[in-house]
Amino acid sequence: MHLSLKQQSERITQYLDEAKHDAFLLSHSPTVHQTLNDFKAPLWQMQDDSPNYLRIARLFSTLIEEKGYLQVRLIDLESGMEVVRVNRSNDESLIPDVTPKKQLQIKADYQYVTEGKLLNPDEIYISAINLNKENGKIVVPHTPTQRFVVGIFNEEITRVSIQKQIPSNTFAALMKS
Repeated sequence: MHLSLKQQSERITQYLDEAKHDAFLLSHSPTVHQTLNDFKAPLWQMQDDSPNYLRIARLFSTLIEEKGYLQVRLIDLESGMEVVRVNRSNDESLIPDVTPKKQLQIKADYQYVTEGKLLNPDEIYISAINLNKENGKIVVPHTPTQRFVVGIFNEEITRVSIQKQIPSNTFAALMKS
């Protein structure tokens, strides 16, 4: 059975709305706000064994386990530096992998970060679908990815980015009945 164009459109919209909803939930999360308010130094100085870091990493890990996101990261607006990044493991499972601090990257020049800097409260930036890059190189095997960026507004303005992997068969699967 083929889906009508309207049904196909509704499925794609639902798929994207879920990621937007999750991004907004993170940006309003009491866990994130409390952690950021408790940490008084610049965010990029947060140590990966600190209680603040571990609280956010657990929250991001839960989101990956439940929703299957490729990555969830907290990026410091001023430096463009990743503060916390949790990835879905490379073995196709939903087991999260917290990135060690020494492997975090500066993302200041990436479009989703520069566009994210322009956001006001309760706005979201949704990137075009493109191939995921790590350390400036396209990841192999190719991983189509869409990024959802929202601001976290408290005393310091920072950003959280949810990267939703778009598997090659996703839109085909959405079109099936």
